[in-house]
Amino acid sequence: MVTPYELQQRHEITSDGANSFRESSQALVDSIVTLQEDGTIQVSQSLFLIWRELLTQQAESMHRSQQQWRQHTQKQQEAFQNLMVTSMQMYLDFLLAPFSFSQQMVKTAETAMQQAGEEPNPFDCVIAAFGG
Repeated sequence: MVTPYELQQRHEITSDGANSFRESSQALVDSIVTLQEDGTIQVSQSLFLIWRELLTQQAESMHRSQQQWRQHTQKQQEAFQNLMVTSMQMYLDFLLAPFSFSQQMVKTAETAMQQAGEEPNPFDCVIAAFGG
């Protein structure tokens, strides 16, 4: 399940990439217009250099986004694992609680029988523990 915070992060990463692309494209258009007005530099060479810079910026932006996603995913997996371990431990504690209580009652009955001078019999201890 995706939380609102995760959706916000995804939106910001996507927006950053789109803004970077838009800014780079605008720079390309501005450069083309300048080249056409000046006519001092060869258009093909300038276009190649601008396009190469645009691709470099895009690659760097995508790399940063991938790193952020990787870190976010790793944190999410760790949190889920911690949650599962805690949940399983609570569930096991809940299931074993009656057995632990019964075992303690039998030990108490056994101790009481020993203190009374009787030889404790496991069957008698269970009967005594449960009010028999």
